[in-house]
Amino acid sequence: MIIEPLVAFCGNQGQEVETTEEDMARQNDPLLLGREFARTDVKARVLVPKPMREALGSRITMTTGMLGEIRCYRDDAFVRYMQELMNGCSNEGDRERLDQHVFSVARQGLEFDPSGRLTIRDDYRKESQIDKATDVVIVWRTGGWMEIWNRSEYEAYRDDPAGYKEKSFAVFERMSPRTANE
Repeated sequence: MIIEPLVAFCGNQGQEVETTEEDMARQNDPLLLGREFARTDVKARVLVPKPMREALGSRITMTTGMLGEIRCYRDDAFVRYMQELMNGCSNEGDRERLDQHVFSVARQGLEFDPSGRLTIRDDYRKESQIDKATDVVIVWRTGGWMEIWNRSEYEAYRDDPAGYKEKSFAVFERMSPRTANE
C-alpha cells in the first residue's frame, strides 16, 4: 500500500520514490548501532548482518561517499539524503560535484541475495579500495543507512578523522570539475 509519493530530483531528472507502510514502520525501529567486521568473497560479495539487512529493507540504494566509503541506504533515506545535500549546496558548482560523484553513480533497487550477501560493483570497489577477498568494516549509521569501508581505510579515518577528511576532500576536489564563475 502506498502511503505517499515522494519526488526526488537528481540533476535535471526527476524520479518518483514511493514510501510504503514497511518503510514507515522501519523509521520507528529501535536504534541500531555498531560495526561489524567482514571479508568480501571472490565474487566481491559481502555478507551483511541480519539486523542491518532487516533495517535496510528489501530495496536499497548504493552509492559512494565522499570519504571513499560505500553507502547503502533504504530508498526513502536516500531521498532525504539527496534533498539535504542539495539544499545545503551554496552554488551550482557544488551541486554539479555532488551530482557527478554521489548521485549519478547511485544504483537503486538493489537486493540482497538469499544468503544475505550484497555484491559490490567494480567501480565502487575501485573507488573504495575494496578488492575481492578484502577485510571490510560495515558501520550502521542512524537514519537508515550503512557504510562499507576497506578496513585499513576505516581505521585510518577512525584514528584521525580530521586528517583523513582533509586528505579525502583534497582528492575529491582534484577530481571535480570547476565552473567558470566559482
